[in-house]
Amino acid sequence: MMNIQCVCIAGMLCLALSGTAAAQSGSWRQLGRAGEWKGTLAAAVLNDWIYTVDDKGGLYRTHPHTGQRTPLGKLDFANARFLFALGGSLYAIETDGTLYRVSAGNGARQQVGRSGDWSNAVAGAAWPFDARDGMLLTVESDGGLYSTRPADGSRVRVGISQFRNVRFMFMANALLYTVESDGTLYEVDPVMGRRQMVGSAGDWRGAIAGASLNGRIYTAESHGDLFETDPATGERTLLSKSQYGGAASLLAAAGGLFAIGGDGSLYRIEPPVASPSAPANPARPAPRVTSQSTMNITPLGDDRFRAEISYLDSQGVMRTGSTEGTREEIRAWLNGLSGLPAATLNNYLRAVEQAGRRRLPPRRAPFPRSPRQPMGQP
Repeated sequence: MMNIQCVCIAGMLCLALSGTAAAQSGSWRQLGRAGEWKGTLAAAVLNDWIYTVDDKGGLYRTHPHTGQRTPLGKLDFANARFLFALGGSLYAIETDGTLYRVSAGNGARQQVGRSGDWSNAVAGAAWPFDARDGMLLTVESDGGLYSTRPADGSRVRVGISQFRNVRFMFMANALLYTVESDGTLYEVDPVMGRRQMVGSAGDWRGAIAGASLNGRIYTAESHGDLFETDPATGERTLLSKSQYGGAASLLAAAGGLFAIGGDGSLYRIEPPVASPSAPANPARPAPRVTSQSTMNITPLGDDRFRAEISYLDSQGVMRTGSTEGTREEIRAWLNGLSGLPAATLNNYLRAVEQAGRRRLPPRRAPFPRSPRQPMGQP
């Protein structure tokens, strides 16, 4: 989840930072119609599809490869402050602090929990356990971190009140990361609420938007640069200069990065491969692999689902399609599609089998202590 924030940050960030490597310039590639996302209030990604709400109250689903935007449901979302994607559904927190579960298929919504319980939320992130289960993490104006069960809206306070200055929140590698108003990055245990500083204090003071992808954190900064951060060490790599100052939001979908620009247009960011002068790190995962297929499965009840797909066929042509039915009916439909690559078909069939089934969350490794900063201290 990323709450859309158009902010101006005073001050410039020196590029000669310790541990910062430079790369050559990348580019933005516009998707869809120019300005179509103007007025976006909040955005989230579910099953690689981009969902946005705007100030006219509309909820929209956007295809990550074509930029085609589809309206969903009624104009019920003009008061949305935050949008999350978790467990096959969307969740919206409104300006009065009420939480709603939203169908990703038709935009229908249902209140979760008590009215106004999230009225003091200032930032949030979805913490997925698997395809079905997870928690919503929010920070409130009193500095408290809260964990919410999306099934019933029950919530508990996590740790001590030390999050009063949080501006952004990201989940990466099953840990929570926060960026504070002074530009400092922290690693947070989402179960105990303990935190430790990562990198150097203030390194992210220019950030105006961010997203996590493949275990890395990406930030667009006020002076127009795009940085990639290794959250384990705080090492920052400059991917591109002077192009991203207009980013109102960054999103990770379909294996890549997307930006909603200040002009209201949607862009796919095509950052370059790091320059030869950048430090080599063979263990580092490649963060910019582009997926060529997507599948969105929405439970409809009574063991029926709606399946929406897009894929490159054997001739390299982008195909899209949708159907509704039982698992058996959807599997038969997929097997009957012509030109569907075998690997993509197998991925789709696995997704159909897993849809709607409850799985236990994975076991977590103990939260490591680090000499970088004592636990529980800001």
